[in-house]
Amino acid sequence: MKTIVIANAKGGVAKTTTALHLAVGFADRGLDTIAIDMDPQGTLSQQLGVQATGEPTVREVLVDGLSPRDAFVAVRPNLRLLPANILLADADLALSQLHASDLRLRRALQGTRADIVVIDVPPSIGKLTVNALVAADGFIAPIDSEIYAMMGLQLLFRTVETVREYFNPGLRFLGPLLTMAEGRTIVTRVVEEELRAQYPETFTTVIRKSQRTKEAAMSGQTLYDLAGATAGADYRALVREVLARLGDLGEATAAAAIAQECR
Repeated sequence: MKTIVIANAKGGVAKTTTALHLAVGFADRGLDTIAIDMDPQGTLSQQLGVQATGEPTVREVLVDGLSPRDAFVAVRPNLRLLPANILLADADLALSQLHASDLRLRRALQGTRADIVVIDVPPSIGKLTVNALVAADGFIAPIDSEIYAMMGLQLLFRTVETVREYFNPGLRFLGPLLTMAEGRTIVTRVVEEELRAQYPETFTTVIRKSQRTKEAAMSGQTLYDLAGATAGADYRALVREVLARLGDLGEATAAAAIAQECR
């Protein structure tokens, strides 16, 4: 099982949109996929059609020790969700009072069977983000096409280094991902040039800005479901590139993904 965190200390960078489309894209390729919503806003849960009202959520898993199996919701073929809602907002305080608070998610996921896990975290650095990074094999950092785009990534890396030192030395940076790109603008070109110069591992795939992203969210769909959505094609390309970087998923998993895509 490979676990990927989608993280950035800066908000508004298409973090949840990226987590959503990676999780759905992996599932569409036949991979047994788990999406974990660790943002108190619960946007990923809502976009997957789950309101998580009165049902077990990731908070009960982290704070109360509930098994993830008792909180998973099947939302699409090959895709289960560990949902979140606003009650997760006090998780930093609640977790700080627990023993080994930064290890709660990693321990909870032990024994969970899946091919790949995608975790969406809040646009901040706290116990939720740290738990996700401690449990992860790698992380992806969406970067929007704005002047101060890389500031959130720099803040995130301070926490990443601490996580590597104390908990998870093998945590991989899979790369930054340029999102909401407008190819004809000077700002996008400058940000992309700086990003690729500073981070050679930047994904080749660029997610173009699309008004259809809002349409998809409002209608409870994904960009894959909307004909002609350019960003949907971009995310399909990203799924392929991420799988290529996770080249050790295993022969059976890789074969299943290729077979599904060829159908």
